[in-house]
This record gives sequence, structure tokens and C-alpha cells, in this order.
Amino acid sequence: MNRWFLEGQLSNKLFQSYLSEPSEELLETFQTVFKTANIKIINSFMGENGNIFFFLDGNSDELLSVIMMFRSLDVIYDIKVLPIIGFSKMNPVMYKAALIKEYYREPVAEIEKQKKILKEAKEQIKDSINYASRILQSMLPVIFPKDFEIGIHWQPLNIVGGDFYIIRDLGENVLIAVIDCSGHGIPGALLAALTNSIFDQAVINPKINEAGEYLAEAHKIFLQIFRNRKTKQVEGFDGTVCIYNREKQNLSVAGARNNLLLIEADGQVAEIKVNRKSVGNYRLEENFNFQTSCIDTKGRTFIMFTDGITDVMSSSKSILFGKERLMKELEKMNSISTSQIVSNIILSLNKYQGFEKNRDDQTLIVFRPVAENYKVI
Repeated sequence: MNRWFLEGQLSNKLFQSYLSEPSEELLETFQTVFKTANIKIINSFMGENGNIFFFLDGNSDELLSVIMMFRSLDVIYDIKVLPIIGFSKMNPVMYKAALIKEYYREPVAEIEKQKKILKEAKEQIKDSINYASRILQSMLPVIFPKDFEIGIHWQPLNIVGGDFYIIRDLGENVLIAVIDCSGHGIPGALLAALTNSIFDQAVINPKINEAGEYLAEAHKIFLQIFRNRKTKQVEGFDGTVCIYNREKQNLSVAGARNNLLLIEADGQVAEIKVNRKSVGNYRLEENFNFQTSCIDTKGRTFIMFTDGITDVMSSSKSILFGKERLMKELEKMNSISTSQIVSNIILSLNKYQGFEKNRDDQTLIVFRPVAENYKVI
């Protein structure tokens, strides 16, 4: 295949028709003729005096046949044909202008190819993330101790995330934990899986009984795993751990930057404060002791949450929902079920944030041991 520059003069009839109604139809007619002859038009345009120009790609014999047909039908006369190389030497500026369409043809094709590759990669990533979501959700308990009433809201920011919760019946005790691992998305989910495994190790350790000991053990393991870290970023978590003792009917509570809220029998809301240190913080010594508090559970409802709940932003005020507002919402909710409490809080959050998007993974757990004299509505 060779490239050619063809210049000709339209017949008077065609030129007058073009002047009376300029359109692309005439050029399209010529394009059809060339295409029939297996000649590719790189570019074409018409001049003011009936001149017509084509930049073509095709066999010389086929081109000659088309030219002879144009002349015999008196469609175009005074036809001049030059090889594209000769023309480029004669007028390199016009040559470059003529090839601009062809010049952009390959980049456009390459862009379309890359778009297709990106689309396929996006679908593969989406499938992988959805699979990771199923794995993460398989970590979450679906069967709860019968002597507990539990309401739960769990919503990752990006399909998967670093939030998860643990509810395990250990016989004499019940372990309930809410964990907020550092990071979002896939990194957060990977850290969540690691943290869940660490808690599995702590559960089977007979030396660990109190809530603070679970956090201390997790902290020690995190520092050992990431001892050779190259950055100073904390690979760990914030969270709250509660151990309910069935015989004593009390709650052992410890936390890492996540306080526990409770609703008293009279509807007042109180806060159990915990250590303001994250598990896995490289600034803490390996044997750091997380403080444990022991509280009575009778007539009380307990609220555990990650900062994705309190960090909801209002679209109208640009102010966070905050812990104080959460505590205000919880007042007088002691007489309704834990599931209703969760629903009411999420409804208040949605109303508060309006069109503002969530900023973090969200986990909210409301629980209470079910006593014989406690009526659930």
C-alpha cells in the first residue's frame, strides 16, 4: 500500500451544486467510491474554487482505475496525483496538516485499548474486593448468647474496612469487643483479619482473663510482628473489650482510645473512660498495661462504637456528630430494645449528615444481659 495526494477540479455541475448547498454529502459520495475500490481516505477537503483534495492510501493500479472513471464521467478533471513523499518535500506544512487525522488515529486506538484494559482490571479488582468482603463478613458472628440482647450496625466505608466486632461465648464468660483497625479499605481489612487471629490466640491462652489483658497481649504481638517497620505509622487498632461474667453478673471493661457508654436504669447516660493509647503504638513499651474496670450490669444497657459513628459530618453545619450528641440521643432509651436503640441512632445520624458522605467505617453495638425482671419492648 502507498500513500498519495490527489488534487482535482470538480465538474461545473457538481461545483454549482456544492455552492448552492454546501454539505458533507458530496465528500461522502467520493469516500464511498474510493472505499469500493479498496482505497483508504486518510483525509479530504474542498477548496473555494471547486478544487478537491484527497490524501489516500492504496494500490497504484486501483487508484488509476478510479481516476480514469472520474475523467470518463466528467466528475473531476485536471487531476494531479503525487506520491505522498514527493508532496511532503514540496509542501511539508500541508503534508503535516493532511496527516493530522491519521496522526491521531493510532493514539485514539491506543487510548481505547487502554480503556478496555482498565475496565477489565477494574472488574477484576471489584470481584476481588467483593470476595474479600465475604471473607471479612465470615469473621463476624451471627449466633449470639441466648442470655444477651444485642443490636448491631456494621458498615464499612469502602465495601471492606478495618472495623469488626467479636462476640464469643466462653462458657463462664462472654467476650464482646469492637475493633477499629488503622486504615480503610483493603489495608484495613487485612489488619482486621490479623487482629481477629490475634484475639483467637488470646482466647485460648489460660493466663488471660481480664479485658485489659486481651489488649495487652494484642499490643505485644503487634509490636513483635512489626518490629522491623520502616515507617512510624501505627499498625494496630483502637477498640473496646468487655468480658461479662455470668456468675458475678459484672463486666470487665478495657479500651484503647474507645470509651464505653452505658444507659442507667433511670435513663441517664454515663461514660466509662479507658486508656488513650492505641494497641500497636510503637511509642508504648511492649509490656504496657491497659487498665481494666469492673462494673455491675444490673439494669444497664451498654453501647460500644467506633469513631466512624461520632465523626459523621453535618452537610449544613460542617460539625461532627460527636460523642456528646450521641450521649444525648441515648438518654431515655433504656426501655426499648437494643435493636431499636441502634435503629434510632442510625436514623439520627442519617438525618444529621444529610447529603454528606460517611468519613469512616462504622460499627455500633448495643447490648444488655437479659435478666428475669427486665422487660424488653
